[in-house]
Amino acid sequence: VLYVRVTDGTDAAWLDISSANGTAAAAAGGGGAWEVVSSQTVTTAVASIDFTGMSGYENYRVMFSGVTGSSGGSYMKVWPRQGGAFQTAGASITRLSYSARGTTAAPSMASMSGFFQAIPTMSTLGTESSGELLIPRPHETAHHLWTVEGIYGYGGFFYYRVTGHFNGGGASDYKRPIDGVQFIPSGGTITGGTFTLYGIKNS
Repeated sequence: VLYVRVTDGTDAAWLDISSANGTAAAAAGGGGAWEVVSSQTVTTAVASIDFTGMSGYENYRVMFSGVTGSSGGSYMKVWPRQGGAFQTAGASITRLSYSARGTTAAPSMASMSGFFQAIPTMSTLGTESSGELLIPRPHETAHHLWTVEGIYGYGGFFYYRVTGHFNGGGASDYKRPIDGVQFIPSGGTITGGTFTLYGIKNS
C-alpha cells in the first residue's frame, strides 16, 4: 500500500511525485484551464463592480449571474481600465436579441455607439440577468473586441449577444493594454448578483 502526503496547492495545480525529494507536492499547472482570479457577490447596493490588476493571463472572462438593479429599465455598461483609469466613453457595438417567450424567435438587431452594453435592460428582484463577458488578449496594443452573451427579463425574457470595440479618443488611447474592467448601471445601483473573473494561460 502506498500512502502519499500532499501539500496544499491551487485549483490549477497537479500532483508531482518526484524521486528527487521523495515527497508528493502540488506543482503549478501548465495552463489551458480557466482559473478563478477574483469573485464579488453583491449583498448590499453598490454603484459599480470593479476588477483591477488584470495581468498574467492570455484571456479573461467575467461570469455574472443573478444580477438585479434598483432602477428597472436601466442598462448595464462595462468599461475597460487603461492607463490607470476606466475609459467611460467611446465604444461601438451591435446587439442581437431573441425573445424566449414570444410566439416566434425572430431576432432583433440594434447598433449603437458611445458605450458598451453588458446587460441591455436591467430589472428588479424576480427577473435577474445572467451572462458572460469575454475579454480576449487584453495585453495587446490594438483594437480590443469584446463579446457578451446572456439572458435578461424585462417585459419578457430575452437572450442577447453584444459584440463591439472601444474607439474613444485617438489610437494612443483605445489601443492601450487593458488591466481592469468595470460594470456600472446607467441609472441607480447594482442590488444583487455574483461577478466572477476568470483567466486562462496558454502554457
